[in-house]
Amino acid sequence: MERAALSALNDWARNSGDVPPSAPRLSLFVPSPADDYSQLVTFNRDPATNLAIGGIPLPAVAVPVATLNGDRNAFDPQTLGPGGQCQFVGAYDPWNHDSDRWDGQAGFDPSPSPEPDLVTLYSTHTSYVLHVTAATAQSVRAGYLRPVDGARIVLDAVQAQVP
Repeated sequence: MERAALSALNDWARNSGDVPPSAPRLSLFVPSPADDYSQLVTFNRDPATNLAIGGIPLPAVAVPVATLNGDRNAFDPQTLGPGGQCQFVGAYDPWNHDSDRWDGQAGFDPSPSPEPDLVTLYSTHTSYVLHVTAATAQSVRAGYLRPVDGARIVLDAVQAQVP
């Protein structure tokens, strides 16, 4: 996504006249009143996946196999893990039937419990690859991914052990 954004910005800056694509906004919960700074603005999330609602539906969100959570404020600061970058990176929790050591532990687990079942979502590996291919093609057409990056995403899906 970053490469597509930089490429579009570069093209636009070179006076091609093509404005980079705009994107839908993330859905946010804004406390009322909005100037009550004792309450945080938070992402609205899909209760089935705990993924943020809205924004750019890149393949990893449109065809999920894990919970991606970039909101580190949602987790206990004492449980963010090693390394200073953890507060910037977010969390990734694969949907593997709650078999990770952090699953079900407050402050560690960003996924809903129970985690979504990949076999229910994508009955076969071919079905999963077709879903990823369609989502990737849509992201490329919208200008959110470069074709070369889209090809890599589809190849990764072909090689993935899903479901």
